[in-house]
Amino acid sequence: MAQSKKPRLARAGVKSTVLEAIIGKAILDPAFRRTLFRNPEKIRKEYDLTPKEVAALKTIKPDYLETFAAVLQTKLLKSASNTIFCAATRRE
Repeated sequence: MAQSKKPRLARAGVKSTVLEAIIGKAILDPAFRRTLFRNPEKIRKEYDLTPKEVAALKTIKPDYLETFAAVLQTKLLKSASNTIFCAATRRE
């Protein structure tokens, strides 16, 4: 049996670019992240999501996203600090 070349989300009728944008915003914006998990109906209306897309978002465990966001923020801050330090110590 031939396997479809479409990504799994697309085969399920889910617009992955919309979900990627929502997940990305949830990672970077704590207030949006809270709304996503506490009031998914608001997000559904705001992004005109289908029931399948809402179901896909509901599979995300809030604790996992919180942890990922915290780790990413730590890494970004560390990277920014290193960049600032290097720029400050550079001699011309």
